[in-house]
Order: sequence, then C-alpha cells, then structure tokens
Amino acid sequence: MVKKKLLDITVIGDRGTFDQVNFLAGLFRVGEKEVTSVKHLADRLGSLCAGGDRIAALQIIDHGNQTGQYIGADWLALKTLPGLRADLVRLRPLFGKGAVVTMAGCKVGHAPGLLSQLSILWGGVQVRAGTAYQRPLIPGIEGGVTACDLNGCTYSGPTVFDRLDGR
Repeated sequence: MVKKKLLDITVIGDRGTFDQVNFLAGLFRVGEKEVTSVKHLADRLGSLCAGGDRIAALQIIDHGNQTGQYIGADWLALKTLPGLRADLVRLRPLFGKGAVVTMAGCKVGHAPGLLSQLSILWGGVQVRAGTAYQRPLIPGIEGGVTACDLNGCTYSGPTVFDRLDGR
C-alpha cells in the first residue's frame, strides 16, 4: 500500500510574456509550478493529487491589488468569481485537513470578502493574504495578514512594512 502524502505546492502565474516580478519569485523557489489560468491551476493540482495525495499548503503567486489577484491570465475578484467558480470548486476535494492557501499577490489581504468566499468554496480551508506589497526577494515581509475561514476573518498587523507601503 502506497502512503498518501500531504503536499506543499507553490504556483506562479504565467501570462505568456516576461514578467520580472514573477520571474524573480520563481528564482527563489524550487519546484514551483507555472499556471496560465484558473482552469490550468485546477488541472495541474488535480494531476498532482491524482494518486490520492492531498494539499497541505498552497501558495499562489501573481499580481494583485486591494480587490483581487491574477491567476495567470484570469483576474480573481468578487466580480469575476461566478465565472471562475466551476474550476475553483474542483480544488475542494484536493485539500487535506487543516490546509492553508496563501494568495501571494500585492495587497490582496484588503479583500476579505474574496478570501472568505474562496474559503467557503474550498470547504473551509484557511485562505490568507498580505496587506502590503509583496517582496519576492525577501519572502515573509509582506506586512499584515488577513486570514479567513468558515468562522470569519482575522487580521494581524499593521507592521512596519505596511507603513512603508503607505498604510
């Protein structure tokens, strides 16, 4: 019997043109996967979990702002969520117990409505995001963090990095 694994996965958006920020983010990560759309994300993660493995942690790196984040060519925000819902729901059975998803785009932590809706779609996994500009060269200094699950959202911060970003 093959033991199932819990996976820690990083994906980086790819829109088919050179992107300096995403390129730099990829330089400092080993084994990251590139995705071109939400459908491609669901396809890739489905393939990775096809043998029964489950996702413990998923980091989605791409550009974002206070309302949402790109996943490849797709803009994910409350307004676009209905059109992307079918592919996003495909991820739900792939998450292991206690899974955490990090939306690693600039300032996405200011969109708790989106983070909350993603948590609901994904069966209550914690969905979190930073509130400041991301810094791919120095991971972990993205400022305050908003984290949402079925119990609501919490915010930790602001930190000195939020203040540097004008918060």
